Amino acid sequence: MEEQETRLEIYFREYDERLDWLKATSERLVEIDREYEEKSPKILQEAIENGVDFKALYGGNTEKTRKKYVDEQLSDLILEKERLKLFKEDDNRRLGFIKRLIDMEIQLIRYIR
Repeated sequence: MEEQETRLEIYFREYDERLDWLKATSERLVEIDREYEEKSPKILQEAIENGVDFKALYGGNTEKTRKKYVDEQLSDLILEKERLKLFKEDDNRRLGFIKRLIDMEIQLIRYIR
């Protein structure tokens, strides 16, 4: 019986830690979006002022090619965002799994009693 309670405590602790991490991840994703929205117009304006030749770089000077330039300049933010989205998806799957483990442990405790 003691072992089951210990496992249950471990599952609850991990569940709580995952929820905290998920909250921090979600907050950082919002920050990244804000930072991107704040920096992208400035980067594009600087590129235009410095005479960046989008046509020579990307074969055109459309909104899509200018966005590609900005994305390249902010690649660290974009990579961090992609990585955090994957972590978030993994955490959500793990939370579902832990919830099932908790439910199973509770059923086992009820059965043993």
